Amino acid sequence: MESENTFLYTDEYAVNQIFANLIDNAIKYTEKGKVEITLREEGNNHYSIKVSDTGIGISNEYIDKLFEPFSQEEQGYTRRFEGNGLGMALVKKYCDLIDAEISVESEKNIGTTFTVILPKE
Repeated sequence: MESENTFLYTDEYAVNQIFANLIDNAIKYTEKGKVEITLREEGNNHYSIKVSDTGIGISNEYIDKLFEPFSQEEQGYTRRFEGNGLGMALVKKYCDLIDAEISVESEKNIGTTFTVILPKE
């Protein structure tokens, strides 16, 4: 069986930043359970990359604000997790920069899956 190589032509720095943030967050918010990364080729033009975790999840009310700068679900002095609320805003900007699509599915206390659709060229 002959193997066919496929390539992704895009901004390496942007892709690194997108997945560094998504994977870091998945690890940060998953105390017990797992983090899983899957890659699928979607036809001839796209890759689908999913970062899934069994962490704390994101509430439905917060998902709409997730990609806004300085946005954090937990606020005030009782926050359990550190951060400045810029990571996901940057992920969205980098996705826009390289014509990638990002979506999120989450259930509070169950986990989260981010899906990034990257064009091959």
